[in-house]
Amino acid sequence: MNNNHRTSPNKANIIWTILAIMNLVLVFFFLNNILSSTTVDHSNIVTLTSPIETSIITPARLQEDPILTLISGDPPSIDISQSEIPLFILSIYFNQKSQLYAFHPEGIPFTRLIDEPYEEIHPATSRDNKKIAYSAKKNGYWDIYVLDLTDGSEIRVTDTPEYDGSPTWSSDDLYLAYESYRYGNLDIFIQDLQNLNANPIQLTNGNGAQFSPSWSPNGREIAFVSTQDGNEEIWSAKLDAVENRFIKVADRPELTDLNPLWSTDGEKLLWTSEINGYPTIMQADFSNGNVLISKVAIGDFALLTSNLFSVIQLEANQNFLISKDNSGQMIFPSIEIPGNVRGFTLIDENKNNDFLISRLEKNSKLIENNQSSKSDSTSINKSELVLLENVVSEYPYLSSSALESFTELRSSIAMTTGWDFLNQVDKTFIPITDPATPGTAEEWLYTGRAFEFNPVSIHAGLTTTIKEDRNGQTYWRVFIKARYQDGSQGIPLKQMPFDLSARFNNDPNTYEAGGMKIPIPEGYWIDLTELAGSHSWERLPAIGNWQNYFNSARFNQFVYANGLDWYTAMKELYPIEAFKSPTPIPTNPLTPTVSPTIRYYRSPTITFTPTETFVPTRRPTWTPIP
Repeated sequence: MNNNHRTSPNKANIIWTILAIMNLVLVFFFLNNILSSTTVDHSNIVTLTSPIETSIITPARLQEDPILTLISGDPPSIDISQSEIPLFILSIYFNQKSQLYAFHPEGIPFTRLIDEPYEEIHPATSRDNKKIAYSAKKNGYWDIYVLDLTDGSEIRVTDTPEYDGSPTWSSDDLYLAYESYRYGNLDIFIQDLQNLNANPIQLTNGNGAQFSPSWSPNGREIAFVSTQDGNEEIWSAKLDAVENRFIKVADRPELTDLNPLWSTDGEKLLWTSEINGYPTIMQADFSNGNVLISKVAIGDFALLTSNLFSVIQLEANQNFLISKDNSGQMIFPSIEIPGNVRGFTLIDENKNNDFLISRLEKNSKLIENNQSSKSDSTSINKSELVLLENVVSEYPYLSSSALESFTELRSSIAMTTGWDFLNQVDKTFIPITDPATPGTAEEWLYTGRAFEFNPVSIHAGLTTTIKEDRNGQTYWRVFIKARYQDGSQGIPLKQMPFDLSARFNNDPNTYEAGGMKIPIPEGYWIDLTELAGSHSWERLPAIGNWQNYFNSARFNQFVYANGLDWYTAMKELYPIEAFKSPTPIPTNPLTPTVSPTIRYYRSPTITFTPTETFVPTRRPTWTPIP
């Protein structure tokens, strides 16, 4: 016999040993995965449906977001004197307050400009970059103030119980124009800074609201927003004209035009319009004699200097600061802003601001913590339904994971508006056996992490909604009417609301449109969307059929996802068998495919090739083949 082709015993033993070790490693990892997927304690999880046989799904890991906190301290010295990038000043809504923050991408995180406990909005830099005018609520009412950046001194420009805001500087820095809410309407006034005892000059006094003034660098005109023709449009007041003083810059009644601002050379006027689901910067160019209107960028609050173009990009639940040079290149990566923005300006000269820089070194700063409050979706945390105290609802329950945040939000709303708005809630939870809103793929009310406030409030005039299109989807910004209408709570609205209840006025046009825009209502209002977002309660987009189905607008629903996707949130409350149902569908391929089934209920049917569909099961029963 020829032994040349026979494997030697030593080699055979080595091969078998390697294979045995590999098998043991594979078995170890397999058992480890199974055990880690099935060691969830469901003793405190509420089950509302009968369990059915299924497999375990391992959720994907979500990236954790940092927590932003406000701290005081003495960080290393700041030196931006040689930087070509300006110092940005923003009014940011953080910790239930709108306050002024300075930011520079090369050394200054978001830092309080004025380290005081008052609210501050609408900053505006003087032409010489030495002063900032803004509106503040220091004595319980909104008034105009001017801060000197060279020595920290401050003067008070207005002292009225009415709301005063949106200041803008004249070309010589001797006057301020601003908006004021008087006699139930917003109008524009001009104040002489050299003689604060003199009465302000009223510039506008027409039908509708006039607001958001912007003084041109040449000092001859003031651009502003007016609703006198039934829509938000950009107008200009020629200060040296006696007749035909007011001119409409762009006649575009189908669009919403807001926030005008002149370029530093005075040759261009920029403003914001909602186009194709995005806030879009429009520009009127006056340099060639003829007015040329064009679209220049996506964003809001545009600032155009000789070498820089900066905007705030608005998303559904996030805002970003973006700056580009004359060639269109970003000068630094987009910066996420930790809250809603209520005003935006910049200081274009960094070399002579030693006092300001030294002041910022000592002021409170927003920093990122390493820990995150958001849950890790790789593990399933136990949750249970908790009964809400003093809440009127059909099912007054919330997940224990969302209870604390809801309680804090309810308290903040009551303190800000003067009344317990969330005492009567339309829905805080619905059992998984109840039908979801038609067209809803993932009903968050099943998770106990959502609530819907009472929609009757919109019919009663206690809430109103502003339509906002983002990324091709419709969202709603909700405002609550303040209990005390003396100027101590909220601010006047500066955009025409979209009345969803107008679909019921027997007009076919408004019915097909799902509602209509209405004139700005009187009074002072609190931004519920902004307030809820500060407590991590986010709004959801309207469902595609919202024009035809009132509940699909979802204007009154807020969700406390806290970093979780819908399936992970469901598994915190239910065993997975309660909402995951195998829906077998005959198919030619031998591999399973995900196939959604649209029925009032879903019943699994046995076939040779089952297909798993991860959808909520309202009737978890087993139906055999007929």
